[in-house]
Amino acid sequence: MKKIISILALALFIVGCSQKNSMISLGSYDTFNAQNKLEKSVYISEVTQSVENPNIIATIRDKDGLVDDYILVSENVVSWYKQALEKELQAQGVAVLNSSENADAVASVNITKFIGNLQGFDKENMKGDGEVFIKIYKGKTTFSKRVAQSQSEFVVIKDAKAFDPFMKNLLRDLVKKSAKQIENSL
Repeated sequence: MKKIISILALALFIVGCSQKNSMISLGSYDTFNAQNKLEKSVYISEVTQSVENPNIIATIRDKDGLVDDYILVSENVVSWYKQALEKELQAQGVAVLNSSENADAVASVNITKFIGNLQGFDKENMKGDGEVFIKIYKGKTTFSKRVAQSQSEFVVIKDAKAFDPFMKNLLRDLVKKSAKQIENSL
């Protein structure tokens, strides 16, 4: 009986440790800025993503650089980014309109990079990079802005859970910087 219980306990332990969570969820975007009086306005005409594979946001690699696991995101990054940007702009005092008709400016956003990588056990073995290009059309003037963010940290356990707060924070930083660039151009 002891032998059976020991075997079952060992099997349960192995099964529990071998599960890989290869998907993370971005959750909702919450801004901690106090909402300012809406004095300026913008219409966000589009948010696009021009990355090779928009569903893969990170990779876990072995010591030789070969991919062990792809980390996917459960939400559409473009939709999430647009909603988050609208919330952040409103918190900074910029009204987000549904059409360009009465807007002070029109913004077009393109996410060109949003990727993370975890490899080895160096002091900063997890790295993430994000890059966004924004075109702001104000009257006959066009402003082109680039927002970029890189970050790194050390993690011990190499699994998808390590990317959960890391990639969310990277994306949130990009949203805040994008909103600031749009606000400063109005």
